[in-house]
Order: sequence, then C-alpha cells, then structure tokens
Amino acid sequence: MTDQIKQTYSTSSTIKRITALVIDSIVIIYTFAAVVLLCIGLEFIDEDTLNESKSFLVLKILALILYFVKDSFKGISFGKWIMGIMIRDDNEQKLIPSFWTLFIRNLYLVLWPIELVVLISNKNKKKIRG
Repeated sequence: MTDQIKQTYSTSSTIKRITALVIDSIVIIYTFAAVVLLCIGLEFIDEDTLNESKSFLVLKILALILYFVKDSFKGISFGKWIMGIMIRDDNEQKLIPSFWTLFIRNLYLVLWPIELVVLISNKNKKKIRG
C-alpha cells in the first residue's frame, strides 16, 4: 500500500510578501552598486563621466531586467526563498506560471505604491493583473 502525500499551498501573508520584495530589492541594488564600483575600479567606466556613459545606461537596463525577471524562474526569487514562499498558478496550485506570465506580472512593480495599496487592501492578497 502506498501513501500519497497531498501537497496543499496556502496564501502567504502580506508581511512575508512585502519582506520578500524588500529583500529582492536590496539584493538587486547592492549587486548593481557592486558592479558599478567594480567597473569604476577596473576603469571600464570613468567616474567623472559615469552618468553620461552608455556603459552606465546598459548597466541600468540590465538591473531593471534583473528586477523584472527576479521571480520568473520557477516562481521563486532570493527574497521569496528566504521567506519560504513561492508563486503558484491561481487555478492549479501545483503549477508554476510561465516565465512570460511572471515577467509581465513583475512589470507592474514600476507602479509599486499602487501595487502596495492593492496588495494590502485586496482580501485575496492578489497583485494587480494585466
């Protein structure tokens, strides 16, 4: 006789979700700062022309892309991993949404103040949807 283990998933608390977002943001910001400082130290970027540099623009774009794909791989990011939460499909909790679904979901983070109000006030603890 085999025992089947039924996995059940529950919606994580708003505090855990916000904490995971803050952790992810800090990791991305510090990674971006470390790369910029490394480039300045290795003289890839001249400190005087840093803000006008095309290299700095490329670094900013890469940081933004990293922010948008932060939990697009298997529904988990560093912050979510630390908080013990993950993203699952609404209709089938065993499934992880596709990469592009998660990517588009993260595009709304640009509107983070509105996103925060929606997350806190929504009784189902859901984010803005596209």
